[in-house]
Amino acid sequence: MKHIQTRTWILLAALMAPWLAAQTPNPAATKLRAMLAAMESDEAAARFVEEHFDAGHFRETSPASIAKQIRAIGRQSGGVEIESLQERGPHEAEALLKARQVNGKLMMRLGVAKDAPHRITGWGTMPAVRPYVEDLLKGTAATEAERLALVRKAVERAALENKFSGVVLIARGEKVLLETAAGLARLDPPTVNTPKTKFHLGSMPKMFTATAALQLAQSGKLKLDEPIATYLPDYPNQALARKITMHHLLTHTSGLGDYFGPEFDRKKDSIRKLEDYLPFFADKPLRFAPGERWAYSNAGMHVAGIVIERVSGLSYYDYVQKYVFDAAGMKATGNNRADEEVEGLADGLTRFNTQDVFHSEPPTLSNKGTLPPRGGPAGGGYSTVGDLHRFARALAGQQLLDAKHTALLTEGKVAIPMGPGAKYAYGFEEMEIAGRRSIGHSGGAPGMNAVLRAIPDLELVVVVLSNFDPPFAQFFGQRIAEIMLRP
Repeated sequence: MKHIQTRTWILLAALMAPWLAAQTPNPAATKLRAMLAAMESDEAAARFVEEHFDAGHFRETSPASIAKQIRAIGRQSGGVEIESLQERGPHEAEALLKARQVNGKLMMRLGVAKDAPHRITGWGTMPAVRPYVEDLLKGTAATEAERLALVRKAVERAALENKFSGVVLIARGEKVLLETAAGLARLDPPTVNTPKTKFHLGSMPKMFTATAALQLAQSGKLKLDEPIATYLPDYPNQALARKITMHHLLTHTSGLGDYFGPEFDRKKDSIRKLEDYLPFFADKPLRFAPGERWAYSNAGMHVAGIVIERVSGLSYYDYVQKYVFDAAGMKATGNNRADEEVEGLADGLTRFNTQDVFHSEPPTLSNKGTLPPRGGPAGGGYSTVGDLHRFARALAGQQLLDAKHTALLTEGKVAIPMGPGAKYAYGFEEMEIAGRRSIGHSGGAPGMNAVLRAIPDLELVVVVLSNFDPPFAQFFGQRIAEIMLRP
């Protein structure tokens, strides 16, 4: 009888386990709700940070700065309401918050330590752009003309509501269907954006770097599966250089991390050449074994640029100028130094580290202090919507690579967290939009946001460039492509 009772209790415990787990509050969700309550005063926000944040979170951001960010949400919103809250695993939660006194929504994500008292190990917020973009482009538009009119009207409204400043281009083949600009390229003197305005691209130039690498592979000067030690015998960490290949660098599967951070900010003014970036990451341990998984890596793409220099015998800048920009007819594209004045280049305007967390006011803070010393292999260059259209057309027309290497460049190789079926190719993102294969890349940093989406089988190209913060432009570009692909 005792054995029967024991088995019964074991069976009952097994049946109840899922129910009990469902009744246990997610510690991240609990902390998130507590943070919302702490937004009501400076004292409450400061006390919350002191009591609930893990000390490791303070390595890059001070407790006072975090408390100020928390308080800014409460001050601007007049209080928030939770529209939805999702648990992202047992120790992470994400909430959509709606402000009471301004027109805006915020996505908040929070992660906590596995063990009690579950201190906060990661936290961040981002304006909830997707719902706004969907509302902006809502409406019936059966014909192409109606769809183009819908996009134009959305650009105008977004600019009036301080969500967008930039240029949108939609083209089919060589024909430009729509090219419209809104907002200001400069505040002083006030200068409006035009279709010819140049914008910084964030990470989009990774496409140019990968194209250059594939050109060298096509000519037999570079092997994508060869360890980079073959091309960089002086790389500071030869043990790693013998494990990492160009394939790894171009697909973000090398295990290398990033070079941005406090040390980079302190020393970036001394950088003169690509090799000057290496001390910021070359001797650090890999995040994982090369080829094991995908993780976005500016450092990896930067090393690819150094390999291009060694193999080609040209500086990275001279190579991409001659064999990518000039070859594609891109006369308004380049890699400027941070202190260099470029005619027609929009000033980046950012809200990062300001009190406008809901992006409801026009940004006025310059992003110049956040720019790298010069645009390079991992990003930071500038272009126009017209030049990026030319780049897409040059790729499609095999002006930059032959058919085999164009396919090798743009066909996805490793899964990425950008939606079902999304993959990273060589410096290109590949994903489905409205059931069609698209290729391109996005880019975002303070005061810059950009996206290129090309649908090869329809020769459709959508480009959105902005001198405002991410992520509006990239979501906007994605949604425009979906609208243009409606049956």
